[in-house]
Amino acid sequence: MIKVVCNSSPIIGLSIIKKLDLILLRSIGLMGILLLAKEYEKIESVKKYLNILTESGFRMSVKLYNQVLKLAGEIE
Repeated sequence: MIKVVCNSSPIIGLSIIKKLDLILLRSIGLMGILLLAKEYEKIESVKKYLNILTESGFRMSVKLYNQVLKLAGEIE
C-alpha cells in the first residue's frame, strides 16, 4: 500500500492523489476481469460468460462483444 503524505494545501494534495491514481491504478472493468480470468486459466471461455451476461439483461454492443472475444483469442 502506498501512503501519500503532503504538507501542502489540500487542493494540491488532491491533485497529487488524482495523478497517482491515474498512474498506479488501472480500471479494467468487467470485460477486463473476464479476460484476466481466462489468461490465468480460471475460466475456459469468455464467450460463455458474455452470453450469460447478455441473457441476464446486461447490454453491450456487438462491436464490444466481438472485440472482447478477439482479445480472448476465441474468434479471429
